[in-house]
Amino acid sequence: MPPVRFSVSQVCVAAVCPRILYFDAARAKADNAARPTVTRIWRPGDDTVAAGALFHAAADAFHREHRRLFAAKELAALLTPSANRDALATALLEAFYWECVDREALAAKDGEQQRAFMDVLRNYTTELADVLAHALGNGRPPAEVLDELFADTRRRVDVTFPVGPTGEPVHVTGVLDYVFHDWRSGRDRVLDYKLLPPAAADKFQVGIYALMHHVQHGTQPSAGVLYLHPRRELHELSWDEVRGSRATVFNLLASMREWVKFDESTGQGLKPPGSPDVCPRCRWRHECARRLGPVNEGTRQTHWTDASADPVRLEVRPPVEDPAPDSLPDGLWLGQVNAGTPATVPLTALPTHVAVVGAAGSGKTWLAKAVAEEAVLAGVAVLAIDPQGDLVQFLRPADPAKLQPAEIERASRFRQTADVRILTPGTDHGTRVSLNPLKLSAGSGEDADDLLATTAAHLVTLAKATGEVESQKTFVFQLLRALTRGPARELTLGEVATALRDPTAAGLDDPDRFVKKAERERLARQLNNLEHGPAARLFTGGNRSTWAGWRLHRPKVEYH
Repeated sequence: MPPVRFSVSQVCVAAVCPRILYFDAARAKADNAARPTVTRIWRPGDDTVAAGALFHAAADAFHREHRRLFAAKELAALLTPSANRDALATALLEAFYWECVDREALAAKDGEQQRAFMDVLRNYTTELADVLAHALGNGRPPAEVLDELFADTRRRVDVTFPVGPTGEPVHVTGVLDYVFHDWRSGRDRVLDYKLLPPAAADKFQVGIYALMHHVQHGTQPSAGVLYLHPRRELHELSWDEVRGSRATVFNLLASMREWVKFDESTGQGLKPPGSPDVCPRCRWRHECARRLGPVNEGTRQTHWTDASADPVRLEVRPPVEDPAPDSLPDGLWLGQVNAGTPATVPLTALPTHVAVVGAAGSGKTWLAKAVAEEAVLAGVAVLAIDPQGDLVQFLRPADPAKLQPAEIERASRFRQTADVRILTPGTDHGTRVSLNPLKLSAGSGEDADDLLATTAAHLVTLAKATGEVESQKTFVFQLLRALTRGPARELTLGEVATALRDPTAAGLDDPDRFVKKAERERLARQLNNLEHGPAARLFTGGNRSTWAGWRLHRPKVEYH
């Protein structure tokens, strides 16, 4: 019987909320995607208290760029056997803040969030400094320490667990993210970082990390969850406790195999239970109970016990490593300068604005193509607006006779990595998409209001409004709130135009306090023109451009 395959991330999501695993898998099946896009779980307070999304993005950047950051003289000079922990912590904090944090986004947070964010950052870098100082003080070479800390190849796992009621297999592969080995305990210890303490699933999650790591690499690690706010707080599991969780982990994996096969239309199969703790920030919160019933409904497999789990033999394969880098440099490789020196741009430059400027015929388009290709090779999806059709060349393989040996391998890797799609609004030349902005999901609170406000601004801009534009945006926002009360549905431009002409029929009283009747009529005419005029094809037909449906495991290149 072929195994059901899951990634490490899916296992960890299922440990927190099985329904998220189910909804992610169901969406991938509906979209015919190769692999599900795994929902990131935010607990209440993660983002509002300490800007959790901002911290995790900065931590990702720090791990990606660790070689460059530690090569800087300020940090490199501190990587000695006599390393001072406090000096290292200060230097790490500065490098983290100035090189990896989106400071504009941080400045937009309120003062309390900024203070909490810096406390988290300080606790995180102090912990890293302590681990570094301990390892270096024991005589470990700096390069070896940095590789094990930030680029440990032993994080990969590839294990098949025969955990179904009659031995049905579950295959787990992937990388144990945000985990490193702590030498201070005198043995391998797997640590996971969390912002806010504590959640019941956190120790179970890191225990899964440690158990899978042992199965793959024979390390018998202890495990711990390090909470960073409001103070440093470490919750630990010994190896005996990790090993003692085998039955619980096996039951989880066996349940996962059945949860993803549940048929919500007939109710056949093992219904996944939910976790109310994550509901407030879950992307599936608006449809969870409607599709699967009350959150606390659902069942799990429980056939494994401590006694039966102990002698189970697991199939372990050597994990597949990433391809060895070619002779070309790290970063986004753009070519060479006259002396033959490689010209590169660091990947960290992409989250901010990148402009290509130059005279006519100087190669601006060529350079933009190079940036797009290199971004895809680095695992970054590219969405390109291409009015002239210059980028269609991505569909044509390069002529190997015109490439250097290193470039041939790189071109081959691009063809294997990229999934090129051409999206053509208003025409059928490629995959036709609809730009209608009016498919609004049901919801409440700030998220729903933000979506409505953005949609209102887009509609007023599309209508090329004149006069009191901000007042018109406010009026359309209030009108959309009135029109979207109740079940989710897709509005049409014509319905909005009708409501603009008769707001009271849509439930919006005293419309004149927002905008004059003449301006409402003008907006209505413009929206009618968009629905019935020459531009109507842009807003009708084809697939609506919701990018969730286009997500794939492989990096994408999409053109408009």
